[in-house]
Amino acid sequence: MIHNVLYFYIIICIAILIFNMAYIIKRRLFYKKPQMVERKR
Repeated sequence: MIHNVLYFYIIICIAILIFNMAYIIKRRLFYKKPQMVERKR
């Protein structure tokens, strides 16, 4: 039981880190290339 809980929390932490990294990368691309985003829309 303890091992399963530890793996569960580790997976959540990794998922949050990946989500934050993707969000930061999207913000950087959006600020660097706003014209490209407007063309896609």
